[in-house]
Amino acid sequence: MPRTTIAPVLMLILLLAGCAGSLPRTAVVESTTIWSTTDGYVWLEPAEGDARNAHPAELSEADLQLALRGLRVEQAEDRRLDRTISAFAGDEVLTEEMRDRLAGPLSRAFARATPEQDVLFTIRGFRSSTWSSYVGRDVVTSGRLFRDETGLQVIIGEINTELDTAYRHARGPEAVATRSLPAPHGYRGRAATGAWQLIEDQGVSRHADRGTLRTDWVRIDLPELQRAARSGASHGGPAGNGASRDTARDPRERLELLREMYDDGLIPEDVYRRRVQEIADEI
Repeated sequence: MPRTTIAPVLMLILLLAGCAGSLPRTAVVESTTIWSTTDGYVWLEPAEGDARNAHPAELSEADLQLALRGLRVEQAEDRRLDRTISAFAGDEVLTEEMRDRLAGPLSRAFARATPEQDVLFTIRGFRSSTWSSYVGRDVVTSGRLFRDETGLQVIIGEINTELDTAYRHARGPEAVATRSLPAPHGYRGRAATGAWQLIEDQGVSRHADRGTLRTDWVRIDLPELQRAARSGASHGGPAGNGASRDTARDPRERLELLREMYDDGLIPEDVYRRRVQEIADEI
């Protein structure tokens, strides 16, 4: 090839390379861990599709406590009985203990989140049965949160999943950190298929997806919840942890009942020891 032809070609290649280098690059949105213990975790994850959130957002622990307390669940219509819900007292999605552990990490997560990130959580807790706060299951609940121009959005992916079911060959508190299956945190694009549905209430409304109300997705209007709280309106059913039912009893009577249940094989040893310690701490 003549030398006079090679020079323009080289100049063209260099020019194109320079233009390519100056083109804006799409930012890579990464996952970020905010809080991780044997009891659960909170992290930031890229939002689905091209969704953009109103992040970062200033949400105090008190705001998030109020929002989480407003999450309630009931048996879904025209679906078979779901023992993961019916077997436990109360209709709160999260127990008070779960909410206490989550509020701080969630507040930090919203403060750090970018518009391209959702806030995900999985939390472990003890859910008591309908007839005694001493008998129940160690369970996990998982969800996805984000804030947009209409309010705080909450999608629940699983409720009261028993550890023995979700964590293969993993028992005890360490199970959350060694889960063998990925947690279903809920999705914008598809609804959960459980036999439960989130409850609408003052300040809490279900999300409409192509004309159909989602059973797993609610929008929380924090100002409305705050007004309801100030006016003394109730947003929860019976206490899910059964504490009000048992703390009125004499500690000795509670310990005796607990021992009888343990001797009869109604509760495992780890639950027995934990409940004994809780009663001892109250004295």
